[in-house]
Amino acid sequence: MVQKIINFFKKVFYHDDKNNILNSYNKVNNVDFRPNCLLSVKEFLINEGFKENDKLLIGLLTMMDHIFDYKEEGISFYPEILVTSNLESSLKPLLGFTIIDVSSSTLEIKEFDKIIKICSSLAVDGWVIYVEVNFNNINYGLVNSDILEGIPNLCDQLFQDPYKIKDKDVSHFYLKRLNQKSIKLVGDKNNISISFGLREDFETDLNSVNILVNNISKDLIESNSEKFSFYLKKHLNDEINRGNGFLIGIIKDDNTNMELIKGNISDGVYLKKPIVLYEYYNNFEIAKDPESINTLRKYFTLMKRMISNDGITIFTTKGRILGYRIFIEKKSNNTNKEGGGRLRAFDSMCQLNIFSCCFYKSHDGRQIIKIGS
Repeated sequence: MVQKIINFFKKVFYHDDKNNILNSYNKVNNVDFRPNCLLSVKEFLINEGFKENDKLLIGLLTMMDHIFDYKEEGISFYPEILVTSNLESSLKPLLGFTIIDVSSSTLEIKEFDKIIKICSSLAVDGWVIYVEVNFNNINYGLVNSDILEGIPNLCDQLFQDPYKIKDKDVSHFYLKRLNQKSIKLVGDKNNISISFGLREDFETDLNSVNILVNNISKDLIESNSEKFSFYLKKHLNDEINRGNGFLIGIIKDDNTNMELIKGNISDGVYLKKPIVLYEYYNNFEIAKDPESINTLRKYFTLMKRMISNDGITIFTTKGRILGYRIFIEKKSNNTNKEGGGRLRAFDSMCQLNIFSCCFYKSHDGRQIIKIGS
């Protein structure tokens, strides 16, 4: 038997036959994603008002390649980047901000590589890398718009605020990592995502976090509910960017559903008194004193730690947390074992018909959201 195997490999790899495996392998064409990526980013830049500039284009691809999975001494960093033609004009609509200028030079491709290495480890806790490209010059550093508790993050302030007056003389966009396989470019005129995942099931709903937040605050009719949603979104994004996988389930905020969920899924930690996140946010908006700020931060930090636990974290449609580390019996019909236990638990959540919304996030960044009853 062993000799037959040896003879087979001799025939395959050493026989001078035009149809052998080695000859066939040598005829395989290379598949390169780069040209399509270049064309997509180039079109995006033109639509946003940037003048054609090969150094800017290739430099951006260099940065994008880095931030998929940038690490320093084994620690992962997920920097977000504001690219602008005029930093002062871009930041004008903000309530306030802090800038740290790092360096400036002539526009060269190698500078984009340098920006990531110098600034990525600093771009945490609200700090965002800025890159100002003006003709043949480049300035870069860090900007932080978190001057007040409760305001949206920089990206939402600049690109999601429907009341913002856009400056026609400035071109800018926001670059951020969605997961290990995808990056998103957010502009005033268009958004694009670039994915390097080949598996069909790796597709991520780019609007999943917005849908999740909208469902958590769905039944809030109070005056500050919209601001609460922005604040909640900022903290959920923080947890998503940490890289851990987790599950979130949302149920309608009434006693019937709350008792029903406890009866159907008993394995977990149900809080004796739900955490009313909106209440703490609303108290902050009214008082805006050190005590209300500290209380708000404490409870939202606690929320993120709950989400990072194994199992499901359960919210209601009025922004209340019912429990965490909730474990559901896996009744999934999904036979695909690649997703692991968390994905099968997610499938079981969706089949239960109690959750009005189910959210899944894998450790590698894949996100799935399902709207239920």
